[in-house]
Amino acid sequence: PTLGASGALYGMLVAFGFLYPNALVYLFGLFPIKGKHLVMLFVGIGILQSITLGAGNISLAAHLGGMVTGYLLITGNWRPGKLIKNVKIWRLKQRHRKLKKRIHMVSDNDKSDHDMFH
Repeated sequence: PTLGASGALYGMLVAFGFLYPNALVYLFGLFPIKGKHLVMLFVGIGILQSITLGAGNISLAAHLGGMVTGYLLITGNWRPGKLIKNVKIWRLKQRHRKLKKRIHMVSDNDKSDHDMFH
């Protein structure tokens, strides 16, 4: 059992990063950093702590769970219908990128390609 609000704070941090990715936040009141970079920094620190297990009595599962919950709530992916729709859109975008790489555009101004077709 654990007790604390740090998981909720991590959830709010992730939500802030998704809502205001380009907002400037002053880390320690001195270093300006964009919201999305701040979130990446804290997520990286959380993952690094969970890998090295150097946190001692801190519940890293609560931190990571708070991050995942913040992401799910802010994106709406906690609803099965929305999650399925977003996965389908992601797969279509991946397929589009693949097909786009295979297409070769021919211009009318390119003499060598133009002569091939006449």
